[in-house]
Order: sequence, then C-alpha cells, then structure tokens
Amino acid sequence: KAFLTAWRWIHGLPIDLRLFIASKTFLNEEKTVKEDIQPFLDSMKHQDLNLLIHFIMDVQNHPLSKPLESISLPSLFIAGGKDLFAPARRSEEMHSKIKNSEILVIQEASHNIVQEEAEVLAGKMFDFLANKFSDVFTRLTGQHALTEKNIDETLTKVKESLLEADVPFEVV
Repeated sequence: KAFLTAWRWIHGLPIDLRLFIASKTFLNEEKTVKEDIQPFLDSMKHQDLNLLIHFIMDVQNHPLSKPLESISLPSLFIAGGKDLFAPARRSEEMHSKIKNSEILVIQEASHNIVQEEAEVLAGKMFDFLANKFSDVFTRLTGQHALTEKNIDETLTKVKESLLEADVPFEVV
C-alpha cells in the first residue's frame, strides 16, 4: 500500500520533475521530447501497479526456446542497450532462436527507443522490408512481359510480406 501511494505521488509531480526522474531510470532525456512522452507519463499514475510489476517480471523471465524455434518468417528485433524493461539481451536471445531474423541494438537507446532513434529505426525497417521485396520484384522484372497474372502474384507477395511484418494496410 505504501509503495502504491508513493507511485501515485511520484506520478502526480509536475512534468519536468517526472521527466527528470524518468531520465535517471528509463529515458534518454537528451533525445526525448517532453510533449511526446508526457501522455505516457501522465497515464502511469493510473496503471495497475501489480499488473505492471507482473508484466515486467514476465518479460524478464519468459521462456523463449520452443515457440521461437518454430518461427520461419523473416523477423526484425530492435532493442535499446539501456532499456531496463525489455533488456537487449532478451531480444538477442530471441534473435538467436529464429533462423531468418535480424537484430539492431542501439546501445545508447532506452525503452523509449521509438522516439529517441526514430530516424535510425525508420531506416532499418525500410531496409528490412526493401530486402524482402527485392526478391519479389526481381522475379517480376525477370519476366519477358508483364501480365495481369504476374502483377497479381507480385502484389500478393507484397501483401503477404506486409502482413508478416505486421504493417497495417487496407486489403481490397
């Protein structure tokens, strides 16, 4: 009960003070935009603390071997070297279990890696998808003539690649 009271008190502090505390624990303050992180920090006051603690423990201790070894789809793992909630070592372990995977660890990034390293992440994800698509388009350009059938096959492969990559797109 005392911990919960302290938790709510901390998350009721002014944003600049909460940002300072967060920068000492799980954020890279130099690369975090206050207005972008504030909604997240505001929401923490209302989080179920027991659920959050269980989630963090599960991330740290989840058994990885069997389910991951069955994955054959190309996978990209992205991790922050200073992420305390989802440590890079866990991403490295998962990467080692999936045959067709790549990993990017940004040593100075925290759990807030998406905001801290947006350009690096966008570049890596673009390259990852472009490499997947290059095989599809190589097959298409190797055709003597473009037909409705080989264009449809190519678009089907592109849609499959996007679904595998968990990229939302409208299916028509």
